[in-house]
Amino acid sequence: MENLPPIQATLDSLRRKVAKYGHLREKLAEVERLAGAMAATNSDLSRQLSEAQQRVRRWQEFFELSLDMLCIANTQGYFVDVNPAFLRVLGYSKEQLLQRPFIEWVHPDDVASTLEELRKLAGGIDTINFENRYRCSDGSYVWLAWCTPAPPPDSDLLYAIARDVSERKRSEAEILYQASHDSLTGLFNRAALMQHLQQACACFHRDPAQGFALLFLDLDYFKAINDGYGHRIGDELLIQVAGRLSQQCRDSDVVARLGGDEFVILASGQSALHAEELKARLVEALQAPFKVDRHELRVGASVGIARPGSGELDLTGLLDEADRQMYLHKLAGRRR
Repeated sequence: MENLPPIQATLDSLRRKVAKYGHLREKLAEVERLAGAMAATNSDLSRQLSEAQQRVRRWQEFFELSLDMLCIANTQGYFVDVNPAFLRVLGYSKEQLLQRPFIEWVHPDDVASTLEELRKLAGGIDTINFENRYRCSDGSYVWLAWCTPAPPPDSDLLYAIARDVSERKRSEAEILYQASHDSLTGLFNRAALMQHLQQACACFHRDPAQGFALLFLDLDYFKAINDGYGHRIGDELLIQVAGRLSQQCRDSDVVARLGGDEFVILASGQSALHAEELKARLVEALQAPFKVDRHELRVGASVGIARPGSGELDLTGLLDEADRQMYLHKLAGRRR
C-alpha cells in the first residue's frame, strides 16, 4: 500500500505527458497540413511563374523575329523599345531611336497630323492605318502605316505595329501621274487640263479678279516633218517642243498636250496684255531650229487666246474659242 502514491503520481505524470504528446501530434499534423498547403501554393506559384516567363519569352521572340515593324513608346513621346525590323527599315541603331523624341523622325509635312493622331490615342481612339513619313539614316523618307490600340487609362505605354508602304505609295503616285499626264511629253493631258480649267472657272465665278487666259497652240508644218522623217523623229520633236513651252511658262501655269501637235496653256492671273506677251514668247521660242538626231528641223506655231468674259463661256466653250482663235491666226499666217 505504501507504493500506491508514487505509482499514482507516475500515472498522473504519464497521463499529462500523453495529453501533451497528443496535443503535439495535433500541432504537428497542423504544421504538416500548413506545410503541405504552402508546398502546393509554392508549386502553383512556381508553375504560374514558369508560365509567365514562357509567355514573356514567346512575346520577346515574336517581338524580335517579326517581319513587321514593332515598337513600344510612352506618352511622353519617346520610344521605349523597337524591334530589329524597325531598325532595318530606318537604318538606325536602337540607341539612336530611343534617345530622341520620335516626332523628330517624322517628315515636317506630317508632324501636325501625327500630333493629332497622338491626341486621339490619348482620348481613347484607336489608330488604324494612319500613314506618315519617317526619315531614314540616309536622309530619305519611307511611308509607314500605323496600327496602335489606345492605351488603358492606367498605362502610359503605346504598343504599335508599322508597315513600310512606300512601294504602294509609289505605285499609287505613278498611277495618278499616268492618269493625268501625257505619256510622250510628260505634260498634263486633256483630263487634267479640264480639271484645272474647271477650278480656274470656279475661282473666277467667286472673284472676277481671279482671271486667267487659255492659249491654244498648234504647230505649223509638223505633219510634213512627221510624214517625211518618221514618227520617231516626230515624237522627239514634240518632246523638245514641250520642253520649250514649259520653259516660257511659270510653275503655276498648266501646260498640256491635247494630242498630236496641239498644246494648251492655262495661265492664271493673266491680263489681256500679259496673255499676248506670253503668246509672243511662245511663238518666238519655237522659231529657233530643233536638233533631232542629225536633222535640223524648223516648225512654227499658231496660237489662239480665250479669256473668261461677261458672257461666261463654259469649259468646252472656252477651249473651242481658243481653238477658233488659233485657226484664225493660222489662216492669217498662211495668207502672209
